[in-house]
Amino acid sequence: MSRRSSRTPAATATALPASVRRGIASLALFDPATVARMLPPGGTEPLEAQIEKAITVNSLSAELLLARFFDSALLGSYCERWLAKSGKGSAATLAARIAREWAKPSFGVDGAEPSLGAGEAPVSAGAHDEGAPAAAHPAPARAKRKRGEAQNSAQLTD
Repeated sequence: MSRRSSRTPAATATALPASVRRGIASLALFDPATVARMLPPGGTEPLEAQIEKAITVNSLSAELLLARFFDSALLGSYCERWLAKSGKGSAATLAARIAREWAKPSFGVDGAEPSLGAGEAPVSAGAHDEGAPAAAHPAPARAKRKRGEAQNSAQLTD
């Protein structure tokens, strides 16, 4: 009887769902300076590819990556400005909220790539701090439409 090797085979990287990839891309677009600081220096790959590699190599979920490596101020700002969701809560709560949105197959489908609104620039380093003006935060057109629809329906019921 032959003896089986005690070494385990190298883990193969599992493919992330397309909606999670779009979510990672939107986060990298939302605040590229913070995302770049989180990653090892000198990476030649795009930020999205580096984050995907970190998730697969370390066997992290998107939620765990967000909770562990990003602060609650950035996550809260991303929730409010990009997802049109509440930005209140701890980093773990906000990470769960973001991951839940990213898990939806329809996340980011209205445009193949996440896009900023007309005339808006990505968030600069530190712009997600509480003292920053609201105009410094990007919000895609989808979130703006969502807010507008909610306001219109609220006016109709009053």
